[in-house]
Amino acid sequence: MNAQAIVNRLLEADPDAVDPQRYLNALPQRLEERWCFTEAEVLSFKVNPNLAHLCLRTNLCVAFVQKHLQTYPILVYRNGKATNRWRDGTAGVPGWLQKRAEAEETLESFEGEVMDNWLNVYTDEAGNLLDFA
Repeated sequence: MNAQAIVNRLLEADPDAVDPQRYLNALPQRLEERWCFTEAEVLSFKVNPNLAHLCLRTNLCVAFVQKHLQTYPILVYRNGKATNRWRDGTAGVPGWLQKRAEAEETLESFEGEVMDNWLNVYTDEAGNLLDFA
């Protein structure tokens, strides 16, 4: 049951008891984002859905950008947002490479696993996974 349905049910019970807007404003904000997962992660979520909540927006992955026969390994977050860091952690990734990294559909975990399962998720403002959309 979503927040609006709860407010509606409370209003049906006692219309004077609840200020619906105040109640909705007090709830934590849910953001919808698109995150990348490995096949193993997706399978483990089916077995134990609680494992999904260990994933964070700030989990780092690697995007490999190809340009003129050269490969650039760039750190990106699970939601596909590129950082200013190379895979080894040093700073200095140019903006044009960051944009190319954000366009990559296949990422890699630090364990070398392919991350190409993009799923829509709900997160809180801190970047914690709340639920799958």
